[in-house]
Amino acid sequence: MVETYGFRKLLEGKVDVENFKLGLKILANSGICSGCKAEIKEKPEEDRCQIRQCCSSKGFDLCNECPRFPCNLLKSNPGVIKFHCIENLIEIKQKGIEHWINKQWKQYIN
Repeated sequence: MVETYGFRKLLEGKVDVENFKLGLKILANSGICSGCKAEIKEKPEEDRCQIRQCCSSKGFDLCNECPRFPCNLLKSNPGVIKFHCIENLIEIKQKGIEHWINKQWKQYIN
């Protein structure tokens, strides 16, 4: 992502880019959640994440597209709670993904 999407330019001078890339690689291979879009399988039933299985099997890109959002599966997941995913998904639904991404860049990168 750093190279493909030009994030290097955004990160240079703010963080050690190579160390950042190494950290991302370590996180991607760790046992913690790698993110909603990080490990999507061709067959949702093979995915290790029940939330991604559910969302994918229904043909949704994000859980907030589901009429049952926010469901008990989301409400009871410790990672979802810790990282305020429901609140983020509500904001994405109300204001759009582009707005949310821009807000994240301003908040965490700038």
